[in-house]
Amino acid sequence: MLVRSVNPTSFAASCLKPDDIVMAFDDVGVASDGTVPFRTGERIAFSYLISTKVRGGSNISQQPPQQEQQQQLQR
Repeated sequence: MLVRSVNPTSFAASCLKPDDIVMAFDDVGVASDGTVPFRTGERIAFSYLISTKVRGGSNISQQPPQQEQQQQLQR
């Protein structure tokens, strides 16, 4: 999921920047359309995961677009 903007006063501003790509959130893979697995065979918006978390309890895995493109070329 592509990060378009980050509120400079948010906790995420220390680790996310515009054009970063969020690959997972709390070890849950995030699809390019911004959805995450919900129930068997179902997907739900990424915002649902955020709404279930408390401040400081999350782990965002990200990868800059340049690194992702390089990995795709190496495959």
